[in-house]
Amino acid sequence: MGKATQKQRRNENTAGNTRLAQWGQTLYNQKSGYYSAFVLADSSVFQKPPLRQAWERWLIYRTTTTRKLTMKNLIPTFLLCFLLTQVFGQTKRKVSSYIFANYNNTINDYTIGNNPWGVGLGFQAFLNNKTKFKPTIELTGDIYLEDDKVFRSNPDGTFPEGGNDVGGMVNLFVGSSFHPTQNIYLSFVGGPSFISGQTLFGIKPSFGFYFSKTQRWTGKISYINIFNRTKIVNEDFGSLSLSIGLKLF
Repeated sequence: MGKATQKQRRNENTAGNTRLAQWGQTLYNQKSGYYSAFVLADSSVFQKPPLRQAWERWLIYRTTTTRKLTMKNLIPTFLLCFLLTQVFGQTKRKVSSYIFANYNNTINDYTIGNNPWGVGLGFQAFLNNKTKFKPTIELTGDIYLEDDKVFRSNPDGTFPEGGNDVGGMVNLFVGSSFHPTQNIYLSFVGGPSFISGQTLFGIKPSFGFYFSKTQRWTGKISYINIFNRTKIVNEDFGSLSLSIGLKLF
């Protein structure tokens, strides 16, 4: 009788553990279900991000808009080059002028992947005098067509409204050139550079040469440096420019 009573008491003491085990199993099942749903939703988001298509559409729009604005800026530059050729043509005895086709290879820039190279036109005029040093003026307009389609943020993590890349560049430089012989010359010019709505200061040292004694065709190798192109980190824009020119008068 004593043993039966002791066994009965033991069962009564452990009867409450059954509900505890059931509650624990239910909680485990709920957490497992929540985790599975979270993983499924998380995987779906990574596989098909809801903002990816909108981001790509915006990137295409930004690139297209930048190219259109660049072309609008370059067209007046080319027209101005043509106007200068007509003006200086009236003073051909005092001025030697050339029209150039340019190719620029970017060496250093914060967004070098967005603007690795560019092409354009240029105008250069020398004021003829009796010395080997001649006043020089240059006007160039270049457009950067290549783009790796990566939208780069500012160094502080913010995203600029118009983008950081160089869609086009217009330079109006003045300086002097040194002509030691009839076959070669050295020039150093500087002045305002217009890039993406900014007015910056740039310099352009060059080495030029003529293909013949008539000096009708000329070639030029230049280095273009635009100071503080990315103002947040004070990083310059640098490019190597190769040009070939034809004498106008």
